[in-house]
Amino acid sequence: MSNSIQVIFPYRSNRVWMFDDDAKGLYREPFVCGIPGMLEELVTGIEEPYLGFALYFSENQFPGFKLKLDLVGPEDGGNWYKLTVGETEMKGWLCPALFKYFETAPASIYAKAEAIDHGPTSTAHGSLLFAHCSLWRRLWRKF
Repeated sequence: MSNSIQVIFPYRSNRVWMFDDDAKGLYREPFVCGIPGMLEELVTGIEEPYLGFALYFSENQFPGFKLKLDLVGPEDGGNWYKLTVGETEMKGWLCPALFKYFETAPASIYAKAEAIDHGPTSTAHGSLLFAHCSLWRRLWRKF
């Protein structure tokens, strides 16, 4: 059984939201098909979220959750979820990587985002540092 509350650290590269999770064997796993819009909603109020933020999520409600995604149904190995914010309904598809975190697609996923410390860097310097770290990680994996 997995932890009740899990965390990943999404970031944006070339305008694409993605994340790495070495423990799950995921590297530059992209968010697609409507999920990026949901992430934008989630990170409202976080300074420079594209450099990275903590995304906590669970199939169980937890204190301080900000968004609740409801299962719509399966398609192409993944699952569609919907998010309702006020009068607006958004739909997004979570790919089969979802099953690295849950045995089955949860009826609901509760989520919250928190800022992480990026250190004393400017936006430009932070992006260069991030690019350097990503390159180093790719080279390191080859050895």
